[in-house]
Amino acid sequence: MGMALSLRERWQASADLVQINLAKAAERSAMLSGAAKGIRLVVQTLVLAAGAYLVLAGDLSAGGMIAASILLGRCLAPAEQAIGAWKSFVQARDGWAALSRLRDLESAEQSMRLPDPTGSVAVAHLHYQAVADGPKILDDISLRLRPGEVLCLVGRSGSGKTTLSRLIVGALEPTGGEVRIDERNVLGWNPDDLGRNIGYLPQSVGLLPGTIKDNIQRFGADDPEGVIAAARGAGVDQMIRRLEKGYETEVRADDPYSLSGGQLQRIGLARALYGEPSIIVLDEPNSNLDLEGEQALSKAVRAAADRGAAVMVISHRPALLQIADRVAILAEGKIVAEVPREEILTHERRDEAIEKASITPSNDDAQEARYVQ
Repeated sequence: MGMALSLRERWQASADLVQINLAKAAERSAMLSGAAKGIRLVVQTLVLAAGAYLVLAGDLSAGGMIAASILLGRCLAPAEQAIGAWKSFVQARDGWAALSRLRDLESAEQSMRLPDPTGSVAVAHLHYQAVADGPKILDDISLRLRPGEVLCLVGRSGSGKTTLSRLIVGALEPTGGEVRIDERNVLGWNPDDLGRNIGYLPQSVGLLPGTIKDNIQRFGADDPEGVIAAARGAGVDQMIRRLEKGYETEVRADDPYSLSGGQLQRIGLARALYGEPSIIVLDEPNSNLDLEGEQALSKAVRAAADRGAAVMVISHRPALLQIADRVAILAEGKIVAEVPREEILTHERRDEAIEKASITPSNDDAQEARYVQ
């Protein structure tokens, strides 16, 4: 798209700024070192002069004068050396902080193993701000997700749906409030224990370098039966078998276009379903799917709920709204309606939710309402 030259110029400007800042830092460091050394020499000279005066006056011996000069030099040396060793001090401080984080992680791994979660999720007065002084992305969100239930979360772009999904799975730390899984704060769970019981499909599906099989089984021990079961549940088994190497097809970091967007999304869904997790969170799981893929997705979501999993789906498509037990509307960071599916499919309930969110309906809103209807 003709961006190479502009991007190169922008990179060069950033690189030049880095070099300028490095030169300023080196100059400032040299000035501080020179000033410290100069102060030390001036003080030592003054002490020697005062000592010589006292020796001539007969109040001090020559040995005392030399001893005082040496002692003063020893006293001033640490301050001068600290300036020269400041970089090492900062590196040591960062290393200690890294070791402390590692120690905390090991302590969490050694904590008592809790039973696998049943899928009961409670969001209580949740707040989130990306920056301390920035606007609230989520404001006082409260809802429940029960085992065997499908909750469909809808809302306009930028209303905070993706942020809420990340908070529920523990990928973000809330500014206020909490997310509880089986009555325990999601951040208090051992990440590995909780991760095995959560299936999460983000908007942008990312696969790691390795085989499709490795990605579906989350790079764990070989589990062909579990991988195939997850792929069949996501309706992607036949698609994978049609690839040249099937489940052993390599996902390469240097070739992100070896798989289409729809293929990536369906493989990501299989990864989310792997191991039959008790909590499944799907963020726009049908954005790149065709009709066949959407039907497979609806079937997989309903099957997961029927076996007892708690499922939250972020979507506007009618196919997924039809299989939801409840629908929650998120507008401007707040839940403005949480009702059974049948009510949200009516114009009246939608208009009421828009009015609660203090949003003026536009032509796009009307078109979307007719589409959902």
